[in-house]
Amino acid sequence: MMGRSRARAMILIIIVASHTTATATANSYAHLHEDDDANSAYVTPPSPSMASADILPPSNLIHGPYGAYDPLLNPQNTYSLIESIEFDGLVIIQSTSTDLRDMIEVVTAAGGTFQDFYPDHAAIFSIIKGPEGISTIESLSMEQSVRWAEPFPISWRIDPSLVDGKRSLLDIDVHLTRNIESAELKSMEESLLQFTYAPGSDIKCEGRLCQARSIDSLVIARLLLDGRVMHISEGASIVPHDADSRSIMGLSPISSAPPLNYDGSGEIVSITDTGIDEDHPSIEDNIRAVYNQFGPDNSASDTNSGHGTHVTGIIVGNASGDNQTLGIAPAAEVNFYQIEYDASGLLARWGTIYSMFSHSLNNQARTHSNAWGSVNQPGEYTTDSNSADSFILDQPSYLAVFASGDLGSTQGATTTPPGTAKNVLTVGASTQGSGSGQSPSSPWSNNSGGTLDGRIKPDLVAPGGEICSARAQEATAVPGESCSNALHGDSTTPLYFSDSGSSMATGAATGAALLVRQYLREDFGISEPDASLVKAILINGASDLGQPDIPNSNEGWGQIDLMRTLNPISDDGTALNTLMDYGHELRPGEALVQLVEIQQGPLDITLSWTDPEGSVNAPDSASRLINDLNLVVTSPSGTQYAGNAFSQGFSIPSTTMDDLNNVERLRLEDAESGTWVVEVRSVAGIAQNGYSLVITSDAQWVEHADFTVLDDSLRINDDVIFEGEQLLIQMKWRNQGNILSESYSVEIFDITEQESIATNARPRLSPGGTETWAVQHAFQSVGTHLLELRIDVDADVVESNDEITGLNNNIAQLEIQVSKQGLEIIPLLQNGSVPDSGEIDSASSRVLDPTSEVSSMFDFIVKNVGTSDVTISLVATPVKQVIDGGALVNPDDEWARAISESGPIELAASGQPNDNITVTLTMTDESADPGAQGTPIFAVPGDFLSRVIVRDIQNPTVVNSRSFEVEVPRVEG
Repeated sequence: MMGRSRARAMILIIIVASHTTATATANSYAHLHEDDDANSAYVTPPSPSMASADILPPSNLIHGPYGAYDPLLNPQNTYSLIESIEFDGLVIIQSTSTDLRDMIEVVTAAGGTFQDFYPDHAAIFSIIKGPEGISTIESLSMEQSVRWAEPFPISWRIDPSLVDGKRSLLDIDVHLTRNIESAELKSMEESLLQFTYAPGSDIKCEGRLCQARSIDSLVIARLLLDGRVMHISEGASIVPHDADSRSIMGLSPISSAPPLNYDGSGEIVSITDTGIDEDHPSIEDNIRAVYNQFGPDNSASDTNSGHGTHVTGIIVGNASGDNQTLGIAPAAEVNFYQIEYDASGLLARWGTIYSMFSHSLNNQARTHSNAWGSVNQPGEYTTDSNSADSFILDQPSYLAVFASGDLGSTQGATTTPPGTAKNVLTVGASTQGSGSGQSPSSPWSNNSGGTLDGRIKPDLVAPGGEICSARAQEATAVPGESCSNALHGDSTTPLYFSDSGSSMATGAATGAALLVRQYLREDFGISEPDASLVKAILINGASDLGQPDIPNSNEGWGQIDLMRTLNPISDDGTALNTLMDYGHELRPGEALVQLVEIQQGPLDITLSWTDPEGSVNAPDSASRLINDLNLVVTSPSGTQYAGNAFSQGFSIPSTTMDDLNNVERLRLEDAESGTWVVEVRSVAGIAQNGYSLVITSDAQWVEHADFTVLDDSLRINDDVIFEGEQLLIQMKWRNQGNILSESYSVEIFDITEQESIATNARPRLSPGGTETWAVQHAFQSVGTHLLELRIDVDADVVESNDEITGLNNNIAQLEIQVSKQGLEIIPLLQNGSVPDSGEIDSASSRVLDPTSEVSSMFDFIVKNVGTSDVTISLVATPVKQVIDGGALVNPDDEWARAISESGPIELAASGQPNDNITVTLTMTDESADPGAQGTPIFAVPGDFLSRVIVRDIQNPTVVNSRSFEVEVPRVEG
């Protein structure tokens, strides 16, 4: 739809990104909404400009189960002798850099298979087993990109809570290596079944997960010796987290009405919950399918708490019999997945999160509500968290919504997994609802929050206090009271009841996500928006509850507010624009930059990205972030803000970057007018395939050219620069703007001599394009020279940063030292005399007679031509053979070189006694023996060279060298 009236503009940039996933690519465009359809227009969007970013220095720490340590400085006895002898193929490898790409490439080239990342800047791989694998580890340890490599210790593969020395029955989850064949999984199931004796025991292996319930703890010893087992943890104990919500979030309470007339049309949502009353009149028309294969039995009846029916009604209820019970997205369709035992009311999910989400995706859903979590693993990053992150990485359009839990946050990190996953939207409850007894503007006091590695969870809160929604007719143990006069067909059972908790909030948040997806589809034609974009939009528009204090573990980034999200207006009534930019690939060491023209007033910016799955083996306190992107925002006056640097609910100036979260925010109550610089920097990890950036303010993108110099913009490759010597000055610069520049000129200038070395007219430079230029020059004076590269000398191009506007990034300087050559090497003729200028080459070469000789000798003089005494050293390089084209290779014969003096040697100033010394170089073919009895061994024919290098020890830049060459002719016959 193009015709929705808006009192603000929303501009969108979509850069085509090649995903091998379900995400569709889209062309770059921007859509401008005005008050009248006739005024709607497409405008050309700016692409972000490319810049460089400093990658994080490595910590060199490995976070083992007993603390962090440097494996090179403080090596641990992490694996036993039997482990090294019977190596099972799992290896942990640490990169020398926080840019992990080279390390991963080296290991995979050696036959390794990536398994999981491990903090800090390390990863686990599987390689060939046994002694050959140990040899591979030793070889990999020599690679430049590998800092440390070692067999992955068995003791690191089990959660410490399972190691108590007592035999017992356990519920365990076994995290497996990648790409295990189905026959192997079946074999593992059969092996585990040998350890099940108790009633209720059960085993299920699928994908990367084996789930064992009521299994003998003796099985752990066997599992730890299986190289397919990555980690063993306690089995998840999952529980549910138990039309006011519409109005609280900014919607009309009884219908879809402008300006937010969205109802979920065209959206398909999956809901995993207890069960579903498929005949409930409020939801029966929305049900597409009901699935039992991931649940513990074959019944989807909601016979106990009625939790699944209640949550479904919050999302899609049509308010049958009571118009005050309308769901958030009543036109959306539902795939339902039941996970409750009818007999006991307990929850159990069989199979991986990945496989359940895959099934849902194949049935057209792109949003998934999960109002449940594992209460026995609060704050932990579990196998389920890993599985959820892994799926969303592979299918970035899939938004999974999880409840944060109702354990309270006073006891530390209590978010229930899988809500601890990075890429999901984790939701807590606010108290606002029909019967909530707490203040109407506060988070639910029972909200779980925080993670053990320190991330911000929940992401958001939504109404969860006394929410009135559908009651399953068959439910026998509903926890709440009737909230409506409407009845089921039996004329006795209430049609609706109220309930509270993060489960209800999860339903409301899921409905809100469906409306945002509908908005993006209908208003912008984006059929497959990234989950990170939907997540960023919701977070960017959230309202801080009570006193300004976001982010915090009770409400995350605040309460979902669809009015602020989709129709933002400032407190003084000014219509605000929402700018969106997503889909760019970013590699470590790169940054993408946008300029935004902002009018004074509120400013909200949210950056969100889908991060690779984190480690399940690492200690709970270790960071799970893999790709570290940083949001850096600079005001027109030069004040810098770092993402997530907050105080009392608003951003504060900071240069301290967040290295834990894959959501970063900036929030200002009163931003200054002018051009703001918004950067997304990649400082660690691997290539990031897309991110989402959302900006809300009275703002517009700025189209601009912007020349910038680089770290290596001005360079001279010569180690020593001598007076009068011709050398090459090399220059480079980039247009980091987002439009094609005009033509311009550049200049290289010698500030010391106050003279221009050269100028050059250049053609227009494309956005993101890099230009080079090289000039030959000879300096005519000794001493320090300060060179300056000047871009756009005559100010022909209007730039966002130059000598007129912003920061002048059009200048690069390089200081060099020009020396008088202080040392000479003078080869002597074979008769010992000094050659004239025409005899230098012949004095530097000899012809060896292979029928009688194996060595040649060269005498030469080293002379100090400088004006002060020097102490020198001499070396002769190994003998090389000269082949066609002048290339040097190792000779077939064994050649040796010897020099009569190596230093240190004192030479007086030029013209003084002892200002020179005579030295002899001998080059010998040690493989040759022309006088051998029987068959003589002649030197292999060819040209052979050694270079003598003389250097001033106190001033190593004073250096000279000369090559000496031996020609060995071929012996005929």
